[in-house]
Amino acid sequence: MASHDFDVLIVGSGLAGLSTALHLAATHRVAVITKRELQDGSSGWAQGGIAAVLADDDSFAAHIQDTLVAGAGLCDLATTRFVVENAPQSIGWLRSLGVPFTLEGDDLHLTREGGHSARRIVHATDATGAAVQKTLIDVVRSTPGITVFEHHTLVDLITARKLGLSGQRCLGLYALDEASDTVVTFRAPKTILATGGAGKVYLYTTNPDTATGDGIAAAWRAGCRVGNMEFVQFHPTGLYHPRAKSFLISEAVRGEGGRLLLPESAGGTRFMPLHDERRGGARHRLRDEETRPGLRAPGHLAPEPRVPARALPQHPGLLRIAGHRHHPGAHPRGAHGPLHLRRRAHRPVGPHRPARPVRRGRGGLHRPAWR
Repeated sequence: MASHDFDVLIVGSGLAGLSTALHLAATHRVAVITKRELQDGSSGWAQGGIAAVLADDDSFAAHIQDTLVAGAGLCDLATTRFVVENAPQSIGWLRSLGVPFTLEGDDLHLTREGGHSARRIVHATDATGAAVQKTLIDVVRSTPGITVFEHHTLVDLITARKLGLSGQRCLGLYALDEASDTVVTFRAPKTILATGGAGKVYLYTTNPDTATGDGIAAAWRAGCRVGNMEFVQFHPTGLYHPRAKSFLISEAVRGEGGRLLLPESAGGTRFMPLHDERRGGARHRLRDEETRPGLRAPGHLAPEPRVPARALPQHPGLLRIAGHRHHPGAHPRGAHGPLHLRRRAHRPVGPHRPARPVRRGRGGLHRPAWR
């Protein structure tokens, strides 16, 4: 069996994995392992931008408050404060690497997205994720301390317990090399999982095909606690086409005043104010479950057992954004589908099999470490 030795293994090639690799490369021999190519994954699909307090009329306190409101009281305050207060420095680091953010004169152009009370969104036109990702990939490929292994799929983590050794340590991993169809051993004292989420386990989703939860499963098998599994990102607006892959519609559309409207046959009016007292607008961060007229109240995760508003293939053009209908050949049949989350769900729950509503708690799902 082929093998490699490094100081640090990073599984995943999104912005988290690549950024970590660049920060460690000066003092460590780093391997970046990804199951497809570096650019495949979720990061490149991020359209809107990155939030940071950069305007004179904005403040960390306001950004923190907006985040806590959008998080429905479930955010960790210390983490929120750390991310908000370090965001400007992170934007500066990305600019130093050459990320081509959109400018207004000599300054960064700031736009606004749902949930934000001020213009604090740094962006690269409407393809921020792709711009940041391309820049990081170029820098990673030219950094001597980083070795990239593309088309290597994580099989499992190598733990001391699995080797019959004492202690609970991770000693590396096994990965399947697609080119040779063989399993390769990677050894390192430190392993970082930056593998993204598991959104692709749902039938309808704008998540990429790579979001299959590999890292989560490997961590679970290794004895790690797995928490907050109910928090799966479902982009609240997406375009469905019967002959093409679904794609998301940027939050920036709503942040700049875009509206969700019922079809003209149903009155052509906004329906979100019926489900949230904040009345929509730039401060209104849409949640996937709120786009369904069948909801009984805000925060009620599963709708009543009726067909969701954007899951009606017989009504093309049901969902309108900023006054413009979708392509006549398209219909908004859930780019994400009904968001029914159950603690032991193992398959999507369809419209004929409604899930019981669940309430999201702080702790998430936790599994004690294997002894």
